[in-house]
Amino acid sequence: MSKQVIELRRSIKETMTAVGGTNGLSRNELLSEIRNRCAKQIEAARSDLEAIALGKLLNEIGGSKCSMPNGQGLDLFGNYSGIPMSIAIQKVRQDGRRIWERKLTHKCTISELTDWFEASPSPRKSRSTRHAGMRRLLNDIQPFAGSGDISLEEALKRKEAPE
Repeated sequence: MSKQVIELRRSIKETMTAVGGTNGLSRNELLSEIRNRCAKQIEAARSDLEAIALGKLLNEIGGSKCSMPNGQGLDLFGNYSGIPMSIAIQKVRQDGRRIWERKLTHKCTISELTDWFEASPSPRKSRSTRHAGMRRLLNDIQPFAGSGDISLEEALKRKEAPE
């Protein structure tokens, strides 16, 4: 977190303490006070704030239900609940650093999905219920993967193809 964001957080906390009162304020009233009292800090942190907001939107959109037409008007993931649009895949760069990259779910390979299960935190629900649809999808497509590490999209197309 940048120094500008840390300073802004401190100023927001001070503003909330100063204007909170006993009656409370609506979100919009509080935001208006923060904008008035912290204008300089907001401007200094603008780029970081934009990155934070866009990152949150990416996570929100990435977690939304995935829909992938199969070419015949049907959704490849239609029989599976809770399949997100994208997942975070851990990669090791050439310099040895580990990074997280977002990847569209249908483009993930079976091994990437398996690794995702292992790395995925389960804060509220047990892993078995939190990702039940994804686990069922993985179990259903593994017989169609063959010996190669193909994408979920390709494995689903093989599964749906007439024999």
